[in-house]
Amino acid sequence: MRWYELDPGRLEHERSLLRNPWELVERGDGRLAWEGGTLVSSHRRRETPRRDVSLIYPKGFPARFIEARLDPDPPQEQWGMWLAHVNADGSACYVTADGWRPQDTVRDALKLLDVWWWNYYWTCDPDAPRQPDPAFGFPWPRGKIAVP
Repeated sequence: MRWYELDPGRLEHERSLLRNPWELVERGDGRLAWEGGTLVSSHRRRETPRRDVSLIYPKGFPARFIEARLDPDPPQEQWGMWLAHVNADGSACYVTADGWRPQDTVRDALKLLDVWWWNYYWTCDPDAPRQPDPAFGFPWPRGKIAVP
């Protein structure tokens, strides 16, 4: 059985957290996904470009974190790179080892992904402008990340 069949109350709670343009769909592999939304992040008066995003519930949800895919994907040569925080399959590595809890929701995932996208864009994206700025910090919702 799938997580949403075992816990229909949790499914209804997750369903209540996002609105239009987000749409909850069942993928061909049986996993549920939020699609149709975009991600644009703004911190410290710096904004990222918009990216379409899919938030895909894994088979082990809620114990496993929600998979996040950007369109377009990060460059394939960055897939699996530790400092780029891109998983080997090209999805966003937006959660630390202890950063996901079973009570976290799609809304929590989106908040974490927003911060990941801002940090990824300004540190790793090949299209980002490079402007040294000593006041340029890297916030992270559950603690700061160290950037050499």
